[in-house]
Amino acid sequence: MKTTLRFAGLCVAIFLLASFAIAFHRRTLDRAQQENASLRQQIDVLMAQSEQLGAEKARLASALAAGRTTMETPLPQETSREVLRLRGEVGRLRLQDRDIEQGRREQMQAAQVKLTNAEVELARLTTAHSEKLVSSAELSIARFTVQLLRAEARGDTAGAAQVRLQQAEEELARATELHSQFLISQTEFDQAVRKVESLRAGGR
Repeated sequence: MKTTLRFAGLCVAIFLLASFAIAFHRRTLDRAQQENASLRQQIDVLMAQSEQLGAEKARLASALAAGRTTMETPLPQETSREVLRLRGEVGRLRLQDRDIEQGRREQMQAAQVKLTNAEVELARLTTAHSEKLVSSAELSIARFTVQLLRAEARGDTAGAAQVRLQQAEEELARATELHSQFLISQTEFDQAVRKVESLRAGGR
Protein backbone atom coordinates (compact mmCIF):
# COMPACT_ATOMS: atom_id res chain seq x y z
CA MET A 1 0.00 0.00 0.00
CA LYS A 2 2.81 2.36 0.90
CA THR A 3 4.65 1.44 -2.24
CA THR A 4 1.57 2.25 -4.33
CA LEU A 5 1.19 5.62 -2.68
CA ARG A 6 4.85 6.43 -3.20
CA PHE A 7 4.62 5.45 -6.83
CA ALA A 8 1.50 7.55 -7.28
CA GLY A 9 3.17 10.52 -5.58
CA LEU A 10 6.23 10.08 -7.78
CA CYS A 11 4.04 10.02 -10.88
CA VAL A 12 2.26 13.17 -9.79
CA ALA A 13 5.58 14.85 -9.12
CA ILE A 14 6.95 13.79 -12.51
CA PHE A 15 3.75 15.02 -14.20
CA LEU A 16 3.96 18.37 -12.43
CA LEU A 17 7.62 18.74 -13.32
CA ALA A 18 6.88 17.85 -16.91
CA SER A 19 3.97 20.31 -17.04
CA PHE A 20 6.15 23.03 -15.59
CA ALA A 21 8.94 22.26 -18.05
CA ILE A 22 6.50 22.31 -20.99
CA ALA A 23 4.97 25.63 -19.83
CA PHE A 24 8.42 27.15 -19.31
CA HIS A 25 9.57 25.94 -22.73
CA ARG A 26 6.42 27.33 -24.36
CA ARG A 27 6.89 30.66 -22.60
CA THR A 28 10.52 30.77 -23.70
CA LEU A 29 9.50 29.87 -27.25
CA ASP A 30 6.84 32.63 -27.33
CA ARG A 31 9.36 35.18 -26.10
CA ALA A 32 11.87 34.08 -28.72
CA GLN A 33 9.22 34.36 -31.42
CA GLN A 34 8.31 37.88 -30.28
CA GLU A 35 11.96 38.91 -30.26
CA ASN A 36 12.40 37.35 -33.71
CA ALA A 37 9.39 39.31 -35.05
CA SER A 38 10.75 42.53 -33.54
CA LEU A 39 14.15 41.90 -35.12
CA ARG A 40 12.49 41.29 -38.50
CA GLN A 41 10.64 44.60 -38.21
CA GLN A 42 13.88 46.40 -37.39
CA ILE A 43 15.59 44.72 -40.35
CA ASP A 44 12.74 45.82 -42.66
CA VAL A 45 13.05 49.42 -41.40
CA LEU A 46 16.82 49.38 -41.88
CA MET A 47 16.43 47.94 -45.39
CA ALA A 48 13.92 50.67 -46.29
CA GLN A 49 16.24 53.35 -44.93
CA SER A 50 19.14 51.84 -46.84
CA GLU A 51 17.14 51.91 -50.09
CA GLN A 52 16.10 55.53 -49.43
CA LEU A 53 19.71 56.55 -48.76
CA GLY A 54 20.80 54.79 -51.94
CA ALA A 55 18.19 56.64 -53.99
CA GLU A 56 19.18 59.98 -52.41
CA LYS A 57 22.84 59.27 -53.11
CA ALA A 58 22.06 58.49 -56.74
CA ARG A 59 20.00 61.69 -57.06
CA LEU A 60 22.78 63.83 -55.60
CA ALA A 61 25.37 62.20 -57.83
CA SER A 62 23.18 62.90 -60.87
CA ALA A 63 22.65 66.52 -59.84
CA LEU A 64 26.39 66.98 -59.22
CA ALA A 65 27.21 65.53 -62.62
CA ALA A 66 24.68 67.83 -64.28
CA GLY A 67 26.12 70.84 -62.44
CA ARG A 68 29.63 69.96 -63.54
CA THR A 69 28.47 69.59 -67.12
CA THR A 70 26.82 73.02 -67.00
CA MET A 71 29.89 74.63 -65.47
CA GLU A 72 32.23 72.99 -67.94
CA THR A 73 30.11 74.04 -70.91
CA PRO A 74 31.47 77.41 -72.07
CA LEU A 75 29.04 80.22 -72.72
CA PRO A 76 28.76 81.47 -76.28
CA GLN A 77 31.14 84.36 -76.92
CA GLU A 78 28.29 86.76 -77.61
CA THR A 79 26.51 85.81 -74.37
CA SER A 80 29.75 86.17 -72.43
CA ARG A 81 30.29 89.68 -73.79
CA GLU A 82 26.71 90.63 -72.88
CA VAL A 83 27.20 89.34 -69.32
CA LEU A 84 30.40 91.37 -68.98
CA ARG A 85 28.65 94.46 -70.36
CA LEU A 86 25.78 94.09 -67.90
CA ARG A 87 28.18 93.63 -64.99
CA GLY A 88 29.99 96.80 -66.01
CA GLU A 89 26.68 98.66 -66.26
CA VAL A 90 25.66 97.47 -62.78
CA GLY A 91 29.00 98.62 -61.38
CA ARG A 92 28.63 102.02 -63.04
CA LEU A 93 25.12 102.46 -61.67
CA ARG A 94 26.27 101.55 -58.17
CA LEU A 95 29.02 104.17 -58.32
CA GLN A 96 26.52 106.70 -59.65
CA ASP A 97 24.08 105.95 -56.82
CA ARG A 98 26.90 106.27 -54.31
CA ASP A 99 27.89 109.67 -55.71
CA ILE A 100 24.27 110.85 -55.67
CA GLU A 101 23.84 109.73 -52.06
CA GLN A 102 27.09 111.44 -51.07
CA GLY A 103 25.97 114.65 -52.77
CA ARG A 104 22.60 114.47 -51.02
CA ARG A 105 24.26 114.08 -47.61
CA GLU A 106 26.57 117.01 -48.29
CA GLN A 107 23.62 119.16 -49.36
CA MET A 108 21.73 118.25 -46.18
CA GLN A 109 24.73 119.15 -44.01
CA ALA A 110 25.22 122.47 -45.81
CA ALA A 111 21.52 123.30 -45.43
CA GLN A 112 21.61 122.50 -41.70
CA VAL A 113 24.56 124.88 -41.28
CA LYS A 114 22.79 127.71 -43.17
CA LEU A 115 19.38 127.16 -41.58
CA THR A 116 20.15 128.72 -38.20
CA ASN A 117 21.38 131.97 -39.76
CA ALA A 118 18.40 132.04 -42.14
CA GLU A 119 15.96 131.64 -39.24
CA VAL A 120 17.66 134.47 -37.35
CA GLU A 121 17.48 136.66 -40.46
CA LEU A 122 13.80 135.82 -40.95
CA ALA A 123 13.03 136.81 -37.37
CA ARG A 124 14.89 140.12 -37.85
CA LEU A 125 13.09 140.89 -41.12
CA THR A 126 9.72 139.99 -39.61
CA THR A 127 10.28 142.59 -36.88
CA ALA A 128 11.55 145.13 -39.39
CA HIS A 129 8.56 144.53 -41.67
CA SER A 130 6.15 145.09 -38.79
CA GLU A 131 7.88 148.45 -38.34
CA LYS A 132 7.63 149.10 -42.10
CA LEU A 133 11.40 149.12 -42.46
CA VAL A 134 11.57 146.38 -45.14
CA SER A 135 9.28 145.43 -48.01
CA SER A 136 6.95 142.47 -48.22
CA ALA A 137 9.09 141.11 -51.08
CA GLU A 138 12.21 140.98 -48.85
CA LEU A 139 10.26 139.24 -46.08
CA SER A 140 8.82 136.76 -48.57
CA ILE A 141 12.28 135.89 -49.90
CA ALA A 142 13.55 135.30 -46.34
CA ARG A 143 10.53 133.10 -45.55
CA PHE A 144 11.00 130.97 -48.67
CA THR A 145 14.72 130.68 -47.93
CA VAL A 146 14.00 129.19 -44.50
CA GLN A 147 11.39 126.80 -45.92
CA LEU A 148 13.80 125.66 -48.65
CA LEU A 149 16.67 125.08 -46.23
CA ARG A 150 14.40 123.12 -43.88
CA ALA A 151 13.36 120.83 -46.74
CA GLU A 152 16.96 120.38 -47.91
CA ALA A 153 18.14 119.69 -44.34
CA ARG A 154 15.59 116.85 -44.17
CA GLY A 155 16.66 115.52 -47.55
CA ASP A 156 13.14 116.20 -48.82
CA THR A 157 13.80 116.74 -52.54
CA ALA A 158 10.12 116.93 -53.45
CA GLY A 159 9.42 119.42 -50.65
CA ALA A 160 12.32 121.62 -51.76
CA ALA A 161 11.04 121.59 -55.35
CA GLN A 162 7.58 122.58 -54.13
CA VAL A 163 9.04 125.52 -52.17
CA ARG A 164 10.98 126.71 -55.24
CA LEU A 165 7.83 126.52 -57.36
CA GLN A 166 5.76 128.46 -54.80
CA GLN A 167 8.43 131.15 -54.63
CA ALA A 168 8.63 131.40 -58.43
CA GLU A 169 4.84 131.64 -58.69
CA GLU A 170 4.76 134.42 -56.10
CA GLU A 171 7.54 136.26 -57.95
CA LEU A 172 5.59 135.84 -61.21
CA ALA A 173 2.46 137.31 -59.59
CA ARG A 174 4.49 140.29 -58.40
CA ALA A 175 6.18 140.62 -61.82
CA THR A 176 2.78 140.53 -63.53
CA GLU A 177 1.56 143.42 -61.41
CA LEU A 178 4.73 145.44 -61.97
CA HIS A 179 4.66 144.71 -65.70
CA SER A 180 1.09 145.93 -65.95
CA GLN A 181 2.29 149.19 -64.39
CA PHE A 182 5.26 149.34 -66.78
CA LEU A 183 7.64 149.16 -63.81
CA ILE A 184 9.64 146.21 -65.19
CA SER A 185 10.67 145.30 -68.70
CA GLN A 186 9.19 142.59 -70.91
CA THR A 187 12.43 140.65 -70.59
CA GLU A 188 12.17 140.53 -66.78
CA PHE A 189 8.53 139.45 -67.01
CA ASP A 190 9.37 136.71 -69.55
CA GLN A 191 12.14 135.41 -67.28
CA ALA A 192 9.67 135.06 -64.41
CA VAL A 193 7.23 133.19 -66.69
CA ARG A 194 9.93 130.79 -67.96
CA LYS A 195 11.14 130.09 -64.43
CA VAL A 196 7.65 128.98 -63.34
CA GLU A 197 7.15 126.87 -66.48
CA SER A 198 10.53 125.19 -65.98
CA LEU A 199 9.82 124.33 -62.34
CA ARG A 200 6.36 123.02 -63.18
CA ALA A 201 7.78 120.83 -65.95
CA GLY A 202 10.47 119.51 -63.61
CA GLY A 203 7.88 118.56 -60.98
CA ARG A 204 5.88 116.34 -63.33
